[in-house]
Amino acid sequence: MGRMMCTSRTFHAMASAMCRLADELSGGRVVFAHEGGYSAWYQPMLVLGTATGIAGLPAPEDPFLHSWSTFRASASSATRSG
Repeated sequence: MGRMMCTSRTFHAMASAMCRLADELSGGRVVFAHEGGYSAWYQPMLVLGTATGIAGLPAPEDPFLHSWSTFRASASSATRSG
C-alpha cells in the first residue's frame, strides 16, 4: 500500500470487502496481519479503519482526511503543470 495514499476509509473499504468475500467463499474465515511500515502518526487511524471494517461498523471519523485531500490536490496540480 506504500505511496498509494490510502486513507482510513480505504483500509475500512478493503477490510469490509475482504470480510464480505470471506463470508461468500470461506465460511467467514479470513486472516488479517499487521505489518506496519506506514506513517507512524497516521497508523492508528488505519488500524481503526481496518478494525471497524472487520466489525461491520461504519468508517470512523478521521480528523486527518482534510490533510490528505489538500495534499492530493496540490500533488495533482503539480503533475499537470510539470
